Amino acid sequence: MSDQGQDNPERPHVTDGIREYDNPLPRWWLGLFIFCIIYGLIYLLYFHIGDGTSLEENMNADMIAVKARTQTESPEGSEEGSPSGEDQASLAKHMQDESVIAAGKVHYDTYCSPCHRPDLGGLIGPNLVDDHWLHGCTPEAIMKVVDEGVPEKGMASWGPILGKKKITEVVAYILSMQGSEPPEPKEKQGVRCP
Repeated sequence: MSDQGQDNPERPHVTDGIREYDNPLPRWWLGLFIFCIIYGLIYLLYFHIGDGTSLEENMNADMIAVKARTQTESPEGSEEGSPSGEDQASLAKHMQDESVIAAGKVHYDTYCSPCHRPDLGGLIGPNLVDDHWLHGCTPEAIMKVVDEGVPEKGMASWGPILGKKKITEVVAYILSMQGSEPPEPKEKQGVRCP
């Protein structure tokens, strides 16, 4: 310790009886510090003053690419053999398929149960197993609500996320549960459907 004191003199101040040696910074630390300053200057010149793209421009370009990709790729539900929801006979057939209903339960539990409860009794969203509906009770009307959402009431548009196949599966599950009696369901809302 005395050797270090001779090479590096003590600083003139004393704090709480502690004396400090006037040691130079390690070279690796000083080199890293200088590198960071140079990198920061280059970054500033390139991205803020020069031709570099900003984060906002990168994000906008990525959003355009995603939109273009989703428009050119077919949605998940539009594969051949999957329910498209466009003709009523095909839709009715898929509504009776047990595998479609089972897949719909999985999707319902994942995406819908936080607002409509796992037993479909209604929470934030309306009760889905009673005989009253806010936006129509036909499979096509229910699919339209799930696909397009109801923004004024806080329901998101699930079409871009789920695709037609999963929406058909969810609607099949909901319709298969009609008439069930969940404990403490939400009060009836909307118009009674036959």
